[in-house]
Amino acid sequence: MSSRIKLLDIELSQPIETITDLDGYQALQGLVRLHGTPLGIIDVPVTNGCCLASVISQAVLDQYLKAIVQQGIHHHLGSPDTDWHDSRWQGADLLKQITPLQPSSLSVTVALCVQSIDAVLTLASLESLAAGDHEILIVQSAPTDDALAQLIASRYPRFRYLSTPGNFNAACNLAIAEAQGDIIAFTDSNSQVDVYWARAIAAAFDRNADAVALTGLVVTDQLETEAQSAFEQGYSLGRGYNRRWYHLSQAPNWTDFGTMQLGTGVNMAFRRSALAHLGGFDESLNAFGGELDLFCRVLLSGQTLIYEPSAIVRYRAPLTEESLQAQVRQTSAGFYGYLTASWRKYPQHRRQLLMLGGWKLARLLLMLTQPTRHLAQVELQSGWQGWRHPLKGDSPATQLGGLSSKLPAPKRLMAVRQVDLSQRLPTWTDLGEYQAVRVFVVAGGAPIGSVDIQHRGQIVSAGRLQHQIANDLTLALLAIPHQHNQQVAWAAVETAIRQAIAIEPEPSSVPPLTPDVPVSIVITTCDRPDDLRNCLTHLIAQQTQHPVEIIVADNRPASNLTPPVVMEFPQVQLVQETRPGGAYGRNAAIAASTGDIIVTVDDDITVPPDWLEKLIAPMARPEVAIVMGNVFPRELETPAQLLFERLFNGLSQGFKPLEVDSNWLASFPSSPPTWELGVSANAAFRANIFAHPHIGLMDEVLGPGTPTSGAEENYLTYKVLKAGYTLVYQPQAYVWHRHRREMSALHRQIYGYMKSATAYDLTLWLQEHDWRGFQHLIWQLPYYFMQRLYHRLRGWNDTPWPMLWREIAGYLAGFWSYWQSRQLVKRQGRSNRYIPVADRAIAPILPKPDSAISEPMRVEAHGN
Repeated sequence: MSSRIKLLDIELSQPIETITDLDGYQALQGLVRLHGTPLGIIDVPVTNGCCLASVISQAVLDQYLKAIVQQGIHHHLGSPDTDWHDSRWQGADLLKQITPLQPSSLSVTVALCVQSIDAVLTLASLESLAAGDHEILIVQSAPTDDALAQLIASRYPRFRYLSTPGNFNAACNLAIAEAQGDIIAFTDSNSQVDVYWARAIAAAFDRNADAVALTGLVVTDQLETEAQSAFEQGYSLGRGYNRRWYHLSQAPNWTDFGTMQLGTGVNMAFRRSALAHLGGFDESLNAFGGELDLFCRVLLSGQTLIYEPSAIVRYRAPLTEESLQAQVRQTSAGFYGYLTASWRKYPQHRRQLLMLGGWKLARLLLMLTQPTRHLAQVELQSGWQGWRHPLKGDSPATQLGGLSSKLPAPKRLMAVRQVDLSQRLPTWTDLGEYQAVRVFVVAGGAPIGSVDIQHRGQIVSAGRLQHQIANDLTLALLAIPHQHNQQVAWAAVETAIRQAIAIEPEPSSVPPLTPDVPVSIVITTCDRPDDLRNCLTHLIAQQTQHPVEIIVADNRPASNLTPPVVMEFPQVQLVQETRPGGAYGRNAAIAASTGDIIVTVDDDITVPPDWLEKLIAPMARPEVAIVMGNVFPRELETPAQLLFERLFNGLSQGFKPLEVDSNWLASFPSSPPTWELGVSANAAFRANIFAHPHIGLMDEVLGPGTPTSGAEENYLTYKVLKAGYTLVYQPQAYVWHRHRREMSALHRQIYGYMKSATAYDLTLWLQEHDWRGFQHLIWQLPYYFMQRLYHRLRGWNDTPWPMLWREIAGYLAGFWSYWQSRQLVKRQGRSNRYIPVADRAIAPILPKPDSAISEPMRVEAHGN
């Protein structure tokens, strides 16, 4: 079978057409763009020598529908006169409203530094740059003849040809000295620049006044040979399709010195004024080492480097095995030459540099066990030469060897700011004392949400703010013209985009959930009267036409703290369960409930008025047995609360809807991660599953208040999916949760999480005879901890060491805790089984103390 892959652009502002003449190709790889801005890559198989337009369009929608919408929002955020209440901005012509990049007031000098005449394709692409008033310099290093000079004079008269007897970096320095533009953009002779490349660079510097350096997207222009495929798999120059801002904290990590992660010299640009301070390229290094060194000096000087994917360069990967090895040899020698030079220049950072070198060596030793071991051998040989390469003389770069990072030391966690989208987005220069900023966004005269930006005390530009709002508040902005109904808004914009690229949405055949379906909301509480009071207050205020009953299960009735709170709400029923354990309490409330849908919430959550309707809406489909909702933090005021959100994403499972069934459950080689589907603090269950012979109530061995500490909802989800039902994750049905404020409480929580993970695996293995639980327990979890420790040592995350040890301790303690919990349930007995309402004999329910038995509460619709 052919391994050739056809590469091309898919521009969404133009009709998508069937691609023919693909005989000999295995697949088509398309760079999806919207008015030039790249969204990502799609891979489509070639069938009978062609790819159908419908197949391409469907692949685009499946992967980049949200990215398309975000790009439209990004465009409108740059226009303060946008009427967010007018749905026409998100109508059928959404794609047409987005305009291509416009010329900038900043002038750009393009520098192509070459060693030979083999740059014809690059020269042609420079000639085709949009807005052809850019200064273009062709600088040749160590020329052996005048062939290139003659070619430039005859075919490209507006280009300036320069030469130097020095190496590649000397050619770059000559370009800097001769440049007249505000910005100097570099590429090389193996590349072709996009028609909007220089314009995208200038626009990015315009939007980010604090940035002094930029790297852009590099995509391969050809995948025709095995050598090219091997290069893309192991040495790709691509850095993704998301904008990023790079700057250091006061104490740089060793990974910060691995500046190859920032981008590549094939596609880089600098403010000319900044280079006057930083110096040029280190001429003692080769091309690759020189770019790594200059990126490093940008960061160490306290400046910002941005990665801008709209600035696109296409790179020709090595065609043959010989040229691939030569490329690997050059990059490896350049890396170790950079490491050696940095060791001399920055003695205060030698520990970080030593760790970086150790990481590189470990990676190469691991590669020796892989099929690409011959390339690892090439890297090791050339790397040794790079270590031994003597530094010769002082270039403008090496004279800055004493440069050190004098960066701000943010002492505060998070600033709070507000922006109104009816005004131009601001640039904030007064956040030096803060590590991050939370921005509350007002649009259409009302607040619609917030975004967090981790800026490490650096300037937050309008461009960065624009990017963050477009990415994080997509649904909230779309929903403004639709009375803030995000489901309706998303359906409308999805229909518009499908129509624009000629794919009709499938009509829904499921009628909405009828208002006569009764709902029971059950809450388990254990001596938290203030939290319970707040929770009940917001539950009573629900805007719904469904008959609703609210049942509180008091799991510690001896304290008598809960009954007085429940008596404040006559509509609410109380059941008491003396056996400790959250599952016991929930089961008691479920057994007493009368609704067709049972909703579970925790006593420390706050619900918005339209929460219930959004949560239970998917229950209109008979195959849906569970709906999980989203959980946001109610406050982020303490380090523990921020750490829980940052490291574990809190209790939220994200903003993308999800639907899973038994096929999802069977698709995992080890324990199915049902914990990734949601939590019972915000969930709805079809009542009849609790009477199902293979499901039943929640397992009392698991859950809070037991030695196992949790996992009861994970095991219930497992059984429901195994029985053939469907689970829907509904991110629009969100609640607010009060995270633990103290670090000691967070440590106990993480310890409990890991105990419950062990208990979950043991339950699958011993109760369900699912050996995937055993595999996850014995192999996957230890491997997970090894990864966590490795990443912590490498600086890839900053999880506090005590928390890592608590995780490992929780995993180990889970074995004993599971046995303890099973023995406890044997002594206390199981819960009374759930009997469907239709099968129940007429019998009184114990009333609340000093109150009459309440009928199921019916909450009428409230006005806005």
